[in-house]
Amino acid sequence: PNNDLWLAHKKQKEEMIKRVNATLGVELNPEILTFVWTRRFAAYKRPQLFLNDLEQLAEILYSTDRPMQFLIGGKAHPKDILGKELLQKVVQVTLNPRFKNKITFLTGYNWNLARYLVSGADIWLNNPIRFEEACGTSGMKAGANGVIQFTTLDGWTDEIDWYGKGWVLP
Repeated sequence: PNNDLWLAHKKQKEEMIKRVNATLGVELNPEILTFVWTRRFAAYKRPQLFLNDLEQLAEILYSTDRPMQFLIGGKAHPKDILGKELLQKVVQVTLNPRFKNKITFLTGYNWNLARYLVSGADIWLNNPIRFEEACGTSGMKAGANGVIQFTTLDGWTDEIDWYGKGWVLP
């Protein structure tokens, strides 16, 4: 039943927020809509995409009616120069005091933290360049946990009917 699913999600989200707050010393709010983007930093995955317009993003994050918060994490391959540059750019934005407790970079991101994220996120953000993503296992794991998807059609997302499961980015 929908109510049981919602209560289970709220419990998982509270556990995720509690873990992130304790681990990183931040003050995320479990009552606020939480977007999560976590995976390997690579240019085709576009980890910086939602940071392109920081003014508009700030308006959204600090909305009095519907505030939001973002969690972003991952690592670049040691030989991926562009991926490491994107990682640095994203981290710089998250260090801006304006975005404290609104955009949090998950330092030390690993499989243990990932298991809380794929079950506790409200919205799983997935925005690779079309036809570049092979499969998208992080989104699959989040979807298997009932997390709503906000995605481009690529990898596994091209293979399902999106009605009632999330939103597709053009």
